Amino acid sequence: MTPAGNGAAGSVGQPSTRSLILDIYGAEIRALGGWLAIAALVALMADLGHDAQAVRAAVSRMKASALLTADTRDGVAGYRLTESALEILRDGDQRLFQASAPPGLDDGWVVAVFSVPEQSRERRHRLRALLIRLGFGQVTPGAWMAPSRIEREARRLLDRAQLAQYVSLFEGDYRGC
Repeated sequence: MTPAGNGAAGSVGQPSTRSLILDIYGAEIRALGGWLAIAALVALMADLGHDAQAVRAAVSRMKASALLTADTRDGVAGYRLTESALEILRDGDQRLFQASAPPGLDDGWVVAVFSVPEQSRERRHRLRALLIRLGFGQVTPGAWMAPSRIEREARRLLDRAQLAQYVSLFEGDYRGC
């Protein structure tokens, strides 16, 4: 059973199991030392409409992606955040919680131009999702634009996601009409 009968977890309007686990670790578990027993995670996720098999599969993928690492404490199996995951969460905290004035036209722009081969469609999807998360807007299918102040973070995250090889970043200035 899913919350309010809204369909399967991961369907439209519901976060994916992996996304929700990362949210839980980032919002709550990180402040408590970053470790959570797998049994507690499975129980919590069940209350949120995600079955045990989906939770364990998501945790396995997160472990393979170096976001979580297995850690047994007092004989209890669990997982803790990796340094890589903590860095991702800190980046997100800065983006979400650091007050900044809206960019002006004269602040400059970064343009991401990319081409990903058709056989790497999944990478293209990941690249677009990353650009959206960073605040880029689509100009054309292969060209996206954002305020220049996020260029450094964009480069770091593209490298971390192993997607930089598909992208060229350009800086631009507003010249008026």
